[in-house]
Amino acid sequence: MPDSDDIESKQDIDPKFTTVRVKLEKIPFLCVLLSLILGIFLAGLDQTIVSTALKTIVADLGHEELNSWIGSAYMMTSCMFCTLYGKFADIFGRRLTFIAAVTLFELGSLLCGLATSMPMLIVGRALAGTGGGGILSISMIILSDIVSIQDRGKYQGFVGATYAVAAVVGPLVGGAFVDHATWRWSFFVNIPVALFLNFPATPGSFKEKLHRVDFLGSAVLATTIVLLLIPIQLGGNDWAWNSPQTIICLILFVLGTVLFVYIEGKVAEPIIPHALFKTRTVSALACIAFFNGAGFFSSIYYNALFFQVAQGYSATDAGVQAIPFQFGVSFLSIMSGIIVSKTGQYKFFFFVGPAINIVGVALMATMDQSTSIAQKIVYLLIAGIGVGSLNQMSVLAFQASVDAEYMAIITSVQRTFQQLGGSIGLSIIGNILNSQLNARISSKMQEAINATVPLSLTSDPVSVIQYLQNQFPDSPILTELVNAFVASYRMSYFSILVFPAFVFCMAFFVTQYEVKSHKRK
Repeated sequence: MPDSDDIESKQDIDPKFTTVRVKLEKIPFLCVLLSLILGIFLAGLDQTIVSTALKTIVADLGHEELNSWIGSAYMMTSCMFCTLYGKFADIFGRRLTFIAAVTLFELGSLLCGLATSMPMLIVGRALAGTGGGGILSISMIILSDIVSIQDRGKYQGFVGATYAVAAVVGPLVGGAFVDHATWRWSFFVNIPVALFLNFPATPGSFKEKLHRVDFLGSAVLATTIVLLLIPIQLGGNDWAWNSPQTIICLILFVLGTVLFVYIEGKVAEPIIPHALFKTRTVSALACIAFFNGAGFFSSIYYNALFFQVAQGYSATDAGVQAIPFQFGVSFLSIMSGIIVSKTGQYKFFFFVGPAINIVGVALMATMDQSTSIAQKIVYLLIAGIGVGSLNQMSVLAFQASVDAEYMAIITSVQRTFQQLGGSIGLSIIGNILNSQLNARISSKMQEAINATVPLSLTSDPVSVIQYLQNQFPDSPILTELVNAFVASYRMSYFSILVFPAFVFCMAFFVTQYEVKSHKRK
């Protein structure tokens, strides 16, 4: 917990905590704030709207083996470009960079909606992720420009609640489109929102700014992230963990990281200045963002899968079941922001949040086919409260830990680590779920599956269960498979507990900075 022993003292006034980079009058401020909220809603909606439509998309476009790339392509490109957007926002200005991100996002959404094949859909998702990562990063950067850090907590809390609401609405809307219209509207629905975005122009010569871009560092960073995410995504399924291609990618990832660090130490305007990570606080916060992202995204994705597979809910109803989790996230995002604005203390949440989340996720791991609605509401609400107290506090803590000149960069770094954690966490938990499920399928069960289920689906146990639920709901093997899934789900959810546990441990290395008064403590 934060105490006087771990608070640095500084007698001089630090204006970073009471001033804003861009001072706006009430009406322009509200217009920009509305634009940010719409942008956050846009990106949040797209990250979750696909979750309940996956089964129908695969049935329409085929290529079951590419199913996982629908989500992974978005997460991968989002991670690749999050950090770059922070530097681009400093060089080209907030407005131009934000518009570029929204444009890429909308083009990707349009391509997804028009997709006639699975590869075309995946390309669209990758393009949408390129823009989506920028929308999330730049929205928080702009908010830090127009709101002083002592008031930023409550605004970031509302922004976090907006994202959580979008995460609730996403599965509901996606499920409704699947059940009553077409999955393509899951992507078309994003497009009209961009019409309402509005930001003041930023002066400057585009040509001069272009010369300031670290193109080599950008290329190395993007490539390095891909070299990490590809083996994480394919490892254990398409690639063995000890296969040559997996090992080569991971070795190249390490070499790419070393090369990127070297390049950033030489260029005039680095994407990520070395000075940022000279303190233990920033390094600890990066770990917190990473593990919080891993736990948050894993909880959302596999919880929706549980409701559809284990309890037989439709796509829409599976989205409804997740509402308590997102309500907890929304409520605590707002309340934690208000508390920090009043007290200036945020480190407290890095201990309380993961502790509550551990309890909630452990309770969720006990769910099975017979878990009552009341139990599910309580379990998901507790887990959501734990996560909600962390999401926006991580951003605020990052910003409070650096000088004002690094505000845009550090904000995008936070988003990058959170997205990276989400990608890797999803892959790890997915591998645990699949390996546990495969281990529980006996040779006799496999023979029955091969005789009943199309060959293209037999390699994925979850797809087998969903196929039998739709085509042969009275099949005797279905009950055995669902029981095996529930047992595997339990093991995978107990594995998620590692992530909030790491967050709790990393909190001891975070220094509390005062964000309420004129003094930086």
